[in-house]
Amino acid sequence: MAGLSSRVLVHVPARTGEYERQLRQVTPGVGLEVQAAASVDEVRAHRLWPEFFLGAGVPPEILLDMPRLEWIQWAWAGVDRLMIDSRFSAAVAAGRPLLTRAVGLFGPSVAEYVLAWCLFLTQDIPRTLGARKRRTWRRFEPGTLGGKRLGVAGLGSIGAEVARRAGAMDLDVWGLRRCGPGVSSSTAPGCVSRLFGPDGIKEFVSGVDFLVLTLPLTTQTRGLFGGELLRLMKPTATLINVGRGGVVDEDGLLAALGSGRPSWAVLDVVEKEPLPRMSPLWSLPNVVITPHHAGLSRPADIAALFLRNLAAYRAGLPLEGLVRGDLGY
Repeated sequence: MAGLSSRVLVHVPARTGEYERQLRQVTPGVGLEVQAAASVDEVRAHRLWPEFFLGAGVPPEILLDMPRLEWIQWAWAGVDRLMIDSRFSAAVAAGRPLLTRAVGLFGPSVAEYVLAWCLFLTQDIPRTLGARKRRTWRRFEPGTLGGKRLGVAGLGSIGAEVARRAGAMDLDVWGLRRCGPGVSSSTAPGCVSRLFGPDGIKEFVSGVDFLVLTLPLTTQTRGLFGGELLRLMKPTATLINVGRGGVVDEDGLLAALGSGRPSWAVLDVVEKEPLPRMSPLWSLPNVVITPHHAGLSRPADIAALFLRNLAAYRAGLPLEGLVRGDLGY
């Protein structure tokens, strides 16, 4: 275990300087030596130096080539880009290095994003904007969220917050999770009226008005929501993906949308980011693309998480967001 003076290497694409400034403000009091790496090449050049790494956007093979590295605090919620490497996932499973991901930070902003789009479509704001453009005054009866059903696939910290806020807006909330309904309901938000496991996924998908995906990307979830499953959605339903793009089979989604189910797709994440200009998803009038901004990592929040975990690490206490090598998240 590292002593009270520890070396941390920092690299976050396009934001390294902001993270470095956050840490340098507190280094005198917590015994940290901070080194910033502006590029992946600089990370590689410093590979012999750090005990800790704070950041994101670094290939797993570079992190594996750091002989002194004990712990990685990933600045993003998803670690799929690391865990796809079998050598890296095996190293994490063995506890060398430890890997923690950003948890407990993104729930409020992602929930606001989800509910904003639920309201946008339920209130038929596209119709209102079209009428404004045409300068026409014609009353219509907008819908309401109350009584509709929202399904959250993935009840981690983000999914749980989406569920909680949806319940507060009088939506009936269903939940889907890996361990299913057999586990005590105390492990799920109290507002979730029904819990489903993998065996109940078809009933879950077919019964909701809004299907919200907050799942991590693993070997089990990659392409899970394909055309056959999505075509079970109601013709009036909306798919909202704020988890990982690879959870949705995009060819299957296009086919499902072509068949009229679901009615809308709101995608904050896609399989290849940024979404290629030639992707047919751009041209569909019932698809909304946003640039993976529903739950942005904020340097002050991530630095605070790193410092909490640093104190726990030195004290031999459990770390927030500790990744399990066998699960991939």
